[in-house]
Amino acid sequence: MYKKRQIALGILAFIIFCTLFAFTRHLRRPPASIMQDAFQLLLYLFLFVVEGLVLYIALRKRK
Repeated sequence: MYKKRQIALGILAFIIFCTLFAFTRHLRRPPASIMQDAFQLLLYLFLFVVEGLVLYIALRKRK
């Protein structure tokens, strides 16, 4: 059980770092259209919320 949890947290950390890397690359490029940028920022926000919820569920202690 402990080994599976460590592997899952490692994979989740890798996904979070990849999302952060993509987000920083998005911020460094020149802006396209307002709608496209707004949609992409909402997509990144959604990804961060989902990853945060998965991390919370993975780290919460069970009774």
